Amino acid sequence: MARYPTTTDDLDRAEQQWWQEYADLEERFCWVQPADVQRALRGRYLQRIAAESGPGDRVLEVGCGAGWLSLRLAEAGVDSVTGVDFSAEQIRRAQAAAAAHTHTAELRFEVSSAEDLVAAGRTFDLVVMHAFLHHLSTAEIRAALASARHLLGPGGRLIVLEPVLHSARGEAGPVALRLLNRIEQLPAWLFSRGIRPLSVEEQAVRERLAKRPAAALPFGPAPKELAFEPQELVRLLEEQMHVEHRKPVAARCFLVAEQLLLAELSQPRLWRAARRPLLWVTSLLDRRLVAAPVLPSGVWVFELYVCRVP
Repeated sequence: MARYPTTTDDLDRAEQQWWQEYADLEERFCWVQPADVQRALRGRYLQRIAAESGPGDRVLEVGCGAGWLSLRLAEAGVDSVTGVDFSAEQIRRAQAAAAAHTHTAELRFEVSSAEDLVAAGRTFDLVVMHAFLHHLSTAEIRAALASARHLLGPGGRLIVLEPVLHSARGEAGPVALRLLNRIEQLPAWLFSRGIRPLSVEEQAVRERLAKRPAAALPFGPAPKELAFEPQELVRLLEEQMHVEHRKPVAARCFLVAEQLLLAELSQPRLWRAARRPLLWVTSLLDRRLVAAPVLPSGVWVFELYVCRVP
């Protein structure tokens, strides 16, 4: 099944309803994690994004959500960061997070879209799109990338991070993948053996996660969510600008971290103490995994694309 070529009102309503119901879980366990988890999972590619910004550059994050990435860029020394999102609630949370942190950047969050900024005649030196294009139809992706092109002057850069689905079929998969799967399954395995307890809070969260409606494969869990095929996103990006750099940066580490954070709901002191060494091993194995020449079917690999306006 291919990506939806265009969207419909019913499909958009289903997508928005899904996010209204489950955004708090996605943010708490998948994106807006404690600082040490962020550094372990995303430190390397966040440094690469920050390094693309020179002194005085104006950086725009499109689809910023609760603003965690924009805030990390501000803390990393980027001079001017603007985050935009269509959700007023997400922008409210981003503004509250910015007010609670110390940084020297000019940091602002706005309820807006890339199309609105184009209409207002605003321009930037660097545009960042982090893991939201795969929630759009092909027509919407083309429109978002065209807007990014209009927001950038000659020499401007676009950075995109998105999941790519590799379909080569290995047998058991690389050793790194098997070890990552075992770390991911460790909290559930310990519970099944009666070694660790399951708190009421953890049980409730796990039940909510399990009750998320399953979209028709290969979509999901959100209704429009679909990883890119290996060359699909490159072709779309090259319609607007030149792709200078493409690198796989992460795969299973996000799923492992989610399980570790869930286990903390039952035994916070124990799992917080174990978090650092387990995340270090996870990060090392994940880098080995994304460097493997052949991956089993079904592995999502997040790839970082650096593009430049001719």
